[in-house]
Amino acid sequence: MLLQWKGSTLTTISKDSVASRASVISKDFGELTLAFTDQFTFCWNDRSTGGSDYGGFWHPQPPEGFFALGSIVRKGWGTDNIQQLDGGSAGRLKEYTTALCVKPSAAGEKAVKSGKAKPQLAAPTGYERIWKDAKSGGKYYGCIWRPIAPAGYVPLGCVASPNTYDEPPTSAIMCVREDLTYLADLSASYSDRGTGATEDLSTWLNVTPSDYAATDDTLGLIAAGTFTAVPNHSRRPDPQRETRVLRLAMPIDEAVLGKPPALTDRNPPPPTTDEIIVASVWMPYTAVKDTARTDAWKFANSPFYQVQRTAAWRRLQYLNNDTGRDQPLSDVVTVGWEKGQTHGWSVNVGFEISTTNSLGTGPVSASTTFKFTAAFGATGSYSAKESSSHTKSRTFTVPSNHAGAMWVGHEKLRIVRADNTIVGSTLSCDTELFAYDQYPDD
Repeated sequence: MLLQWKGSTLTTISKDSVASRASVISKDFGELTLAFTDQFTFCWNDRSTGGSDYGGFWHPQPPEGFFALGSIVRKGWGTDNIQQLDGGSAGRLKEYTTALCVKPSAAGEKAVKSGKAKPQLAAPTGYERIWKDAKSGGKYYGCIWRPIAPAGYVPLGCVASPNTYDEPPTSAIMCVREDLTYLADLSASYSDRGTGATEDLSTWLNVTPSDYAATDDTLGLIAAGTFTAVPNHSRRPDPQRETRVLRLAMPIDEAVLGKPPALTDRNPPPPTTDEIIVASVWMPYTAVKDTARTDAWKFANSPFYQVQRTAAWRRLQYLNNDTGRDQPLSDVVTVGWEKGQTHGWSVNVGFEISTTNSLGTGPVSASTTFKFTAAFGATGSYSAKESSSHTKSRTFTVPSNHAGAMWVGHEKLRIVRADNTIVGSTLSCDTELFAYDQYPDD
């Protein structure tokens, strides 16, 4: 594949692309559809400059129909799937590199067509040059540009020219409607300090802010892997126009749990009813800590993961009261997540649990929020009912010559790959909802 750039043509230097062996997997997030690419065009690296950092820039080649949001920067001259232009392994990072790409979703296109929304994406009107590597001593021509977005839109990252000082075409990236974005936090990535270039450059990854306070539990923040650039070696710059992440509707699936269990005879009921997935939320694989799979596997097989909440009724007590008098049926249950349990689960899968608004139906109570931590590429909230750990007691009376059973609502939280395998451990607890039934019913 070739990338045409004002008369300068470079071939892609990605190798052994997973994308060439598998169809692109995408997912709708509200008004946008997201997909990943592992194909890139080389732009520039600081080889032979004498700089204090390793640094390299590449531009994503999106899947057909999708658009890039900005170039990427890495603290290296290549990665596992991005070859260096001149070969060799010096400065090679041990990672499988991908980039997030977007296009309007079917729902987004429908909203635009009906006049309910403005187009989700718009090409920049031009670019502002931030830096070029003149007199850096490097082997390649390097130039970084800030997109100029039309009114109502914002860029999500800067653009690097591919071994040229030419300005990028406006088709190189798309800007995003501002209400579909959120102010990003910054994480230092590369500085050209020591290269000898006449202009200074520092780049900062656009990451999701860890202090994000969601006002809508259906929305989440997703980092696109892009960067902010400033013409200095600042410790931490002020936010720029491109210091943004996506703020999109998280794909939430819900189902209604059936009626509480019932006794149909005097036989003891099963220990639990069948589990039902009552709520689940999708997220990019970059939001999950899954050390059991490589990034290459994730990209090819499960670019999107699910947080699932399942619910069932767990039998607490059963009594076949064949005496001539009424008998009590009682139990004391610890309900809710225990702090030590949730902390370990959060560390293992990269999520934080706290209490917030409720979502879903079934034998559950209060709420749990999943906070998509900044360290894994996304921040947001997903509510599935729960509360802090405490005890509850219940007592029911089983009439004489009747059978009685008592159940408690039981739920589980788990992270699931596309092949339905579970990431890490499953978190489970009893809830505050109880059910009782007797046989016969009179």
